[in-house]
Parts: sequence; C-alpha cells; structure tokens
Amino acid sequence: MAIILIGNDRCASCAFVFPATFSRRPSRLQATVASRAYAARVLLLAAGILAVFTGVLPAAPAARLALSVVDASGKPLACRVLVRPAGGDCLVPDGATDLVIGPDRWFMSAGKVELDVPVGSLELRVEHGLEYKRIKQTLDVPHRGLTRTLRPERWIDMHKLGYRCGENHTHVTSPIYVTVGGRGPAVARSIAEARRMLDRFEQFAARTASDTYRPALRHAVAEARSRLDRTTVGP
Repeated sequence: MAIILIGNDRCASCAFVFPATFSRRPSRLQATVASRAYAARVLLLAAGILAVFTGVLPAAPAARLALSVVDASGKPLACRVLVRPAGGDCLVPDGATDLVIGPDRWFMSAGKVELDVPVGSLELRVEHGLEYKRIKQTLDVPHRGLTRTLRPERWIDMHKLGYRCGENHTHVTSPIYVTVGGRGPAVARSIAEARRMLDRFEQFAARTASDTYRPALRHAVAEARSRLDRTTVGP
C-alpha cells in the first residue's frame, strides 16, 4: 500500500492524502478509488479557488492596540487617528465618529483608544490641528498586543504671537468677521485692536497664502475693514 499526495504544493487547501494499491492491471476497486480521489481533488481545488476570490479565508490573528495621545504636560489630547493594516482597510473602533477622505478613513479620539488589529505591520497616523506636527509611523504589532503613547510636537503657537482663530467652518460667504462689543471707549479700543489684528493677518496671508487663495483673502480683509469703517462709537 502506498500513501499518495494529490494537490498543489503551494496551496494547503488543495492537498489531499489517500491510500491506494497499485498493480500492472488495476482492479475495479482500484479504478473506483482513483476516480473518487480525482473527484475529491477537483472539489478541494474548487473550494480553494472560491476561498481566495471570496475572501473566505482564516482570519489573521488579532491583537490589542492601545493608544494614548497626550500633550507636553501629559494630559490627553483630542485628535484624529488613522489605523491601516498592511494590505488592508482602515480600522475604526466601535462607536467612534469616523471621517472618510478619499481612501483614508479616520476616527476621532479624546486621547485614549483601544482596538483589535491584525498581528503584523500597520500604518498609524495621528493629527491635532495645524499647529502640531503630524505623526506617521509604521508599527509591528506582536501577538501579545502593543501599547503606545504619542506626543505630537507643537511647531508654532499662533495665540502667543497675537493671533486669534476665527474659523468657525460654517461655510459662510466671507471668511472674516469682526465682532465689536461694549460702549464708548470700549468700542473704540475694540475697533483699534481689530484693525491691528487685520493688519497682522494681511501681512501673514501675504507671506504664506498661495496664489489661488491670496485674492480671496485680500477681498475678505477689505470687506472686514469696510465693516469697521461703518461701525459707529456711541456714548
């Protein structure tokens, strides 16, 4: 009796082992065994092909990825996170708010998050506004899981430079609005400060804005100045 291996040595799902006997003139039993073995081989091969094309393959082992994103003082830092296993789709924890930008699917985090990821290589990206450097890393997740603490580096502090954020992202017609409050001298001081802020903004935009946005920014500054000119200072 011999042990015969039938199948593709590159695909474990196509391998099949069966016992059979051989002689110069195969008997009816031997022919039946050979016929059934061939049928089994065809079925296993078809099952393997179906599994490859439908994705019904054994899932990769999962591990736990624990992320903490903190500021310079160690406090949790709100951010958006992208986790993409090698050759796979972006992963999002259950219940998280996601954001799809082209092929990327981000999720929002308050600074701490845990999720199941496949063992092996994955891409990790973390962003916290425009004043912090973006983090992009490739991690190798072992079977025991991985814990990482990330500290985005702040490259500029516009608040300390005298700028205030006026972006409310409401898609209004003009990107610049000037709010003046108080009465009498308080209004005059507010108007004077608003003019100084517009001057600084105009200088900053002239140095940094691209040719595409520079005309729109100039128009917005002029419109804001016109509003200030029409503002009256009451008693």
